[in-house]
Amino acid sequence: MQRFSIILLTLLVFSSCDIRSADDYFDEAFDLEEDGKYEEAIGLLNKAINKRRNFRPALINRGADKSMIGDFEGAIEDYKLILAFDPKNTMVLNNIGNNFKRLEKYQIAINYYNEALKTEGAIKSDSIRLFINYAGRWDSDSDYRVKDFEIIHERGIAHLYLNNYNSGIEDLKTSIKYGFEIGNSHSWLGQTFLKLNDTLNARKHLKEAVTYGFIDAEKLLKGLKKSE
Repeated sequence: MQRFSIILLTLLVFSSCDIRSADDYFDEAFDLEEDGKYEEAIGLLNKAINKRRNFRPALINRGADKSMIGDFEGAIEDYKLILAFDPKNTMVLNNIGNNFKRLEKYQIAINYYNEALKTEGAIKSDSIRLFINYAGRWDSDSDYRVKDFEIIHERGIAHLYLNNYNSGIEDLKTSIKYGFEIGNSHSWLGQTFLKLNDTLNARKHLKEAVTYGFIDAEKLLKGLKKSE
């Protein structure tokens, strides 16, 4: 009887142990994210992070998943957990800025974009450096670099929401210069110049936006023609 009790106790202990690794949970969560099942993925990423506190890719993915379901504050909290041990992570700083922008806290967003642009991982637009993620380094620092004009584009939009027109226009022109979000940038610029009663530049940028399929720009352009 005593031997049976010991065997039963051993089986119970073994069955209660979670033998799956943090990587196992991370991989399964990734598959769910591919199917758009973000809430389920978050549950698995919670388990991965519980097993490995500073699991950088899991924290980033959980933050991204929270953004996808509209939990922008939760996403910011996850990204800040990374900054606690990786304070110069360009992607994370940029992502925090994006989430503050979604929360309509534009000045805070700009502050984070500025911090992201100061980091080494903000790859200069004219840089010809190549970064290699060597075999076995699946969580390399090179995975968290961001082209500086991508950050500048988001910062420009935040500036325009705050009516910082000169700064916003300059940033979006930089975005166009480097071929990033060209149609979107022209659309924003067209709308901005309309607010500034600069119909010449408004027409110029709205026309460009129309060529990229921006319907709102086409409507604004038609309205501009009728008013003239």
